[in-house]
Amino acid sequence: MADANKEIKEAKDKEVKEDLHKKDKEETKEKGLEAKKEKLEIKEEKTTKPIEELDKLKKEEKKWACKKCKKELICCHNGLCFKCDIKKLKSKKKKHNKKN
Repeated sequence: MADANKEIKEAKDKEVKEDLHKKDKEETKEKGLEAKKEKLEIKEEKTTKPIEELDKLKKEEKKWACKKCKKELICCHNGLCFKCDIKKLKSKKKKHNKKN
């Protein structure tokens, strides 16, 4: 009887060990999958950020575009276009240099 009880106990211990081993395998597999998901999410963030920044820059570019030629950007200091208002810019530069 003692041998039978011992065999039953060993069989139960073996089952428990196998179950624990299976659970450990599943957990490590899940952790690996989670790590891969995190890496993918980080990659997605890195790829979407530059696109968002480009969109912002394009909006700013439209905002600061010259109303006459619509090609060049205007100066934020005096609102003059470097293509259309080059003569005004040159004359302002001359006036500014004469004052000093």
